[in-house]
Amino acid sequence: MIDYRLEVPPILRDFLTYHETIQGHSKKTVDEYFLDLRTFFRYIKIEKGRVPRATPLDEISISDVDLALIRSVTLTDIYAFLSFLSRDRKKNANDPNSRYGLEVSSRARKVATIRSFYKYLVSKAKLLDENPIQELDSPKIRQTLPRYLTLDESIQLLESIEGDNAERDFCMITLFLNCGLRISELVGLNLSDVRDERLRVLGKGNKERIVYLNAACQNAIEDWLTIRAMSGAADPHALFITRKHTRITKAGVHYMLKQRFTAAGLEVQCELKGLGELKEIQDLLAAHARDAKPLGDTGIGVEPNPDNPDGKTALADGVYAIQVECEQSMFKIDSCTLTVKDGSMTAELVLGSESFDKMFAGTASAAKLAKEGVVDGVKDGAGKTTFTLSVAELDKALDYAAHSVNRDQWYDRTLTFQADTAKAE
Repeated sequence: MIDYRLEVPPILRDFLTYHETIQGHSKKTVDEYFLDLRTFFRYIKIEKGRVPRATPLDEISISDVDLALIRSVTLTDIYAFLSFLSRDRKKNANDPNSRYGLEVSSRARKVATIRSFYKYLVSKAKLLDENPIQELDSPKIRQTLPRYLTLDESIQLLESIEGDNAERDFCMITLFLNCGLRISELVGLNLSDVRDERLRVLGKGNKERIVYLNAACQNAIEDWLTIRAMSGAADPHALFITRKHTRITKAGVHYMLKQRFTAAGLEVQCELKGLGELKEIQDLLAAHARDAKPLGDTGIGVEPNPDNPDGKTALADGVYAIQVECEQSMFKIDSCTLTVKDGSMTAELVLGSESFDKMFAGTASAAKLAKEGVVDGVKDGAGKTTFTLSVAELDKALDYAAHSVNRDQWYDRTLTFQADTAKAE
């Protein structure tokens, strides 16, 4: 466990405390700042003759770093430090077989930390009159497009998950595909962050956001929690744990993905792209849910329409009472009646809320682009909203998008329409 307060001199501690308390940076970010500065000043102490050159870098203390040493640093010293990082620094200091030379992204982060530190000394602490590294440039990071999984590859990956930790791994990959989480956000999830159809995510800079979970994510989490509840955990708060009952790490997730990609016969150097709104992915994920409703005939004895003898859900002309279910609890359905005329069906859906004002037969992504087909709700002033929807099939889960007035955002909603044997009065 890192505690920079025990290892750094006051001048560095003040800088790190400033970022943690005033700038509001997360503990992980501040710890990374500390590690970057520790490596830097260990190297500077060697170059300035403060310690013998043969001293192992990781054994050098920085507790005696003072303003005189900090002021003596020049651009040439930093360029030499960057050369050391790219040629002589191990990629993994704890691995005896690690290769040498840090990636350009790692070197760029260390430059950013050093620049931030000297800027603080000049503009905030007022300990330096001039910034000796003001002209320092950051290493250029070559931008390349990531290689994403295709839709077919995503399906192939999901279908291949089996064996040890299958429920856990399926849940994590499902969240990746649907919620667009960073690995650091995923491993940081706690049990208390799962709140029915919502997921609380703590992102970079301690910024909190709420992610709304679709049915696939909710079912995957439920399956995993059933398994997790049967095993003790060294970290009782962690959502995802290892076989040793400790919180899974970023390295553990990387290893899991590598193993799952290999087992699925996929290229390991791929990234998971959010595909949660694609219907093929939704159908596949729904098939894994234990309470997924089968499509087609449910055997409720609807009267066949002579104009559509092969239709499993066709009804004779009339007005019917309809049972409608939605996986999302925040989408409260008051009642629904179905009018059938000449083989076409129109549902009058009443929501016990005014939170939604528009609906669209399809996904949220399609609704955002739709120029027609959006159905406006009619509010009655008593806290209810009525929608008149065209329903092509009954006894089937149908995708709809609903627009939230409160958040000005479209959300995916899967409605299951089931015909009643009795006609409405």
